[in-house]
Amino acid sequence: MTKDTFVYNDISKNLYSTSDKANNFSEMFFHKLSSIFEKGLSYYQIIINTLFIFIVIIITYVIYLDIVNRKSSKKNRCIEISNIYYANSKKTKPYFYNIYIVKDILKNSVLTEFSIRISYDFIKEKTEVIFGQNQNVKMLTTAYSQIENRKNIDPMVNAFTYFDLEKLKYDYIRYDDVEDGILYIDKNVITRNNFLFIITSDDNKFLKSKEARQLVKFSKEYGYDNNKSVSPIYNILYAIDNHKNKDVI
Repeated sequence: MTKDTFVYNDISKNLYSTSDKANNFSEMFFHKLSSIFEKGLSYYQIIINTLFIFIVIIITYVIYLDIVNRKSSKKNRCIEISNIYYANSKKTKPYFYNIYIVKDILKNSVLTEFSIRISYDFIKEKTEVIFGQNQNVKMLTTAYSQIENRKNIDPMVNAFTYFDLEKLKYDYIRYDDVEDGILYIDKNVITRNNFLFIITSDDNKFLKSKEARQLVKFSKEYGYDNNKSVSPIYNILYAIDNHKNKDVI
């Protein structure tokens, strides 16, 4: 008898052994199940057991979906980080973004007529807020300046914020006006449809990539509500770490 024959017989023996175990387990399961019903369970007990089995199935299904979604989310995030890396590898100054906030009627001269510019330098981990002309900034604070006895109203309630890369948390945009003193940007005004958020590179080329659009959306939504997810920020930071592992920025 050849060596191959011995191997075949051994495999066959294992397969039959496994099959027998499975059959024995199935027979034992159905035997136990039938014995339960033979004992004459009440309808109440049957309902309780059926409900328990149903709950176990639902919990198992939810856990399964959670595992699948986690794997899918992780895969999608890896793809996003890779896309951010490749988009920035073509820039003269990678991972630098300007977000101009301008009134819609002034969008054709956004570089000179903007109200606020938020500059994110992810390499230096620094965020800078730059103000435009006084009259353009005051457009965003009218909700405060037009209220009489403004000192009796807490301006922080509706104050717009930005994400500080150095502190890794939000901070308020404060504007020091000669006439009205320190003003805060009204989030209910700045997020209206007649104000645009426009993103550019360091040399003020308009950006249309996915991570640029996400950063614009984040800046607008997070400035209004600090409970929004900060994943667009950390995706860029993770892309930088990936970049550093491949070459020198």
